[in-house]
Amino acid sequence: MSKQLCPCCMRHCYLDELRCPRGKEYKETGVIPPRKPRPEGAGENKKPNEAKMRYLAMDKDEKLVFSIVNAGELLSALSENERSEAVLSCLREEDRNDLLMLLKKLRHSLHHK
Repeated sequence: MSKQLCPCCMRHCYLDELRCPRGKEYKETGVIPPRKPRPEGAGENKKPNEAKMRYLAMDKDEKLVFSIVNAGELLSALSENERSEAVLSCLREEDRNDLLMLLKKLRHSLHHK
């Protein structure tokens, strides 16, 4: 699935549904174009977000566990109707099937420990 996603921005759009100019250029050339430079002085006084720095310092397994726990907390704050719309709206049918299979596998594994 990740090979079908654009690596050019944090939205990670599908390559056939791109929404940014850098993604469109990447699709045409196969090369990630450089970012436009920020104006001088932009963001110089901005402190790095501590939570983001902790997340970036995590290894892959820690990021997976963090994401699973975070997803549960986010979903519990949403109504049932909002959950379906918020979670599934960004996923294609094949992604939904993959996610369901992975979650079933995880639940089965945890159940049998």
